[in-house]
Amino acid sequence: YGQAPAGDLDTLYAYKAGIVGAGVLSSQQIAAMGFALPAELARYTGGLVVQDTNGDGKLDPAVDMIIGGIIGAAPDGATGQELMSLQVDGNALLSQATADVAEKPGKRWGGSMMQLQFKAGSLPGKYQPTVALLKDPGDYSAGDGSSYTYTIVVK
Repeated sequence: YGQAPAGDLDTLYAYKAGIVGAGVLSSQQIAAMGFALPAELARYTGGLVVQDTNGDGKLDPAVDMIIGGIIGAAPDGATGQELMSLQVDGNALLSQATADVAEKPGKRWGGSMMQLQFKAGSLPGKYQPTVALLKDPGDYSAGDGSSYTYTIVVK
């Protein structure tokens, strides 16, 4: 999940499919569910990246696969900041094949797209949530693989 596979061209091309059916649950959403983070995932202060593995279209870290998390960074004392999957009619829009979003270029690029929304916190300044994928979703102690940090400036 967190890094491209090594191997032959067929393996690398198959990797091009991306991760479909995943989304981000904010720490507020997780708390509302009553889910307690495993100790190995305590670094994910901003939420979790979860893949819908039972096909119900909803994200539930107690049932679905946790594949990563959000490492939050905000101005000291800021509260209320939240990164989560884009909500459409009250439901999370889960990741989908890039070709489903932009057919022609998506077929060339491959991969998948996850659309997120951010709610600014209570203070002005830089908010820098990092989306990190686990190296091995089956072994939380294996650490993180790929990650990307967004910078949002609130004035």
